[in-house]
Amino acid sequence: HFVPERELQGLIFDLDGTLIDSMPLFYPAWPETCKKYQLPPLTLEEFYGFAGVPMPDIVWAIHRNAAVQCDDERCEAFLEELKVAQGREEARRGSPKRIECVVSLATAALAAGKRVAVATSGVKGHVLSHLALTGLAEIFSEAKGNLVCASDLPPGRGMPWHWALSS
Repeated sequence: HFVPERELQGLIFDLDGTLIDSMPLFYPAWPETCKKYQLPPLTLEEFYGFAGVPMPDIVWAIHRNAAVQCDDERCEAFLEELKVAQGREEARRGSPKRIECVVSLATAALAAGKRVAVATSGVKGHVLSHLALTGLAEIFSEAKGNLVCASDLPPGRGMPWHWALSS
């Protein structure tokens, strides 16, 4: 469905891979963490297939598809290890950069008096840090009321992600 620009009331952006080029920094931590937990490595294709899926759901799906038991404690430990591995990768390669052609859409919308927001499945700590590091916190923030992370919402009845690796 096409909405003529004059009728457009606002724009909602994803963050990772849309406003900032963070996905190449995130991917290497997944196979590394999977190996540590004796799980098959997450391929690049599988990784991108999970775009927009909350990280705990990805962890559960990986375990289900590998027929490996998982519980809340193991999921949390996996996510903590993943966070550490991602931090090492970011320290090695530097912070993600803005995707300027998309950022320009947001700034142009603001200049035209349109509303803009970010809705992301990203981990809030990474999201806030990356917004600050890229200068995007001037546009998107909790204080401005135009930033929503998956953890801000109650669990819902979304798509069953358990099929993602097996289909």
